Amino acid sequence: MFEIDNIVKYYKKTKGVENLSFNLKSGKALGIIGINGSGKTTTFRVLLGLLKADSGTILFKSKPLSQHPISLFGYLPEERSLYKDLRVFDQVIFLGRLKKMSDELIIERLDKYLKILKIADYKYTKINKLSKGNQQKVQILCALIHEPSILILDEPLSGLDVINVEILKKLINDLKSQGKYILLSSHQFEHIEEFCDDIIILKKGDVQYEGSVMDLINSSQYHYLNVDKEVGLNYIDDEHVVEFKVKGKLIQLKIDDRSQRDKLFKRIIANENVNNISIEQASIEIIVKERELI
Repeated sequence: MFEIDNIVKYYKKTKGVENLSFNLKSGKALGIIGINGSGKTTTFRVLLGLLKADSGTILFKSKPLSQHPISLFGYLPEERSLYKDLRVFDQVIFLGRLKKMSDELIIERLDKYLKILKIADYKYTKINKLSKGNQQKVQILCALIHEPSILILDEPLSGLDVINVEILKKLINDLKSQGKYILLSSHQFEHIEEFCDDIIILKKGDVQYEGSVMDLINSSQYHYLNVDKEVGLNYIDDEHVVEFKVKGKLIQLKIDDRSQRDKLFKRIIANENVNNISIEQASIEIIVKERELI
């Protein structure tokens, strides 16, 4: 168990993060979201030991971090932190040696992750010759090379196209199945929903929500129904439809009660000739906007 209890960090009188607590189990992923200045970066730096908390405790397997090697963590920063004049091979060798790894082990794992990330052809290519997406994959490889127990991934999907997003999704799910402890930050809330079991929402250093992703989604006061536009327009004046949005050939009806949404669904099916109709859950993005959580 990775246990964080009541972490507080101020920069003189400016709040970095306050009263942050969570427990993260093996094989689980925790999403941390918030805009710039929310406290995400402070949180990551405190966890990594780059900043000292003013108060609070951090334990891994019931022991303080000071009793664990620095190789406990793998960190993917949001900003590029590669030596771009180096070849991929040299960059990884350099970082592996810093982690006290043998060259033989570094090369073995390098080849493994190059293959997983589908960049094996770039092993001896200078980093500054790679696309932004492939540089991001090299940076991910660097965070994994020493096989850390805890992974902190700050915007891991940044700069990746659709195909590479799928590659990384599979990798993250594989890491979860291996029992890794994963903290993940992303501005793309749909990725938080897909990867993360729990979520923390930060705003100006304060915790706005801490709990399961599904509990947050199920707590929405609004419910959604997507239906053919020409059909849905007949129901926008229903007393329980509070808002509607045209989405191409469909219209999304925002409804103020789950049971009323279900009744409307059945009514449309019974009375209309529909090609497309579906129920949609509220998303994290919708709920964050509803409640002004960030």
